[in-house]
Amino acid sequence: MGYKEEQAILNQQIEVPCPGSGRNQRCKMNDVIGRSSLRTQKGEYKFKSSDQYKAKDAMKKLIQRQEKFEKEIERMQQQLERDSEKLQDNFNEAFAKKRKELGPDKTFTWRGKQYNTNRADD
Repeated sequence: MGYKEEQAILNQQIEVPCPGSGRNQRCKMNDVIGRSSLRTQKGEYKFKSSDQYKAKDAMKKLIQRQEKFEKEIERMQQQLERDSEKLQDNFNEAFAKKRKELGPDKTFTWRGKQYNTNRADD
């Protein structure tokens, strides 16, 4: 990740207010960050290099946070899969134990829910 996301942000359409009270100028974010000025119907909008730097820096931080967020989501999904597998293993163990204890056509409680001891091949 990184380049694609940066390009997507740079290609986003934005509106810059016209300095002469005219119609807002539609442009891409790249025009604001990459140019020193932008012509409108009633004049020219000049960008401060310090503001452009802040915008570039904010964009990079946004991309970094997106990457961090996506990694965290992936980590949480993997943890959920592991926990789900453990839970399934625990149920399988409980089912096998109760089936051996009680035999078929019986019910047992596992984690507050009722289950029967029947198998598909019964």
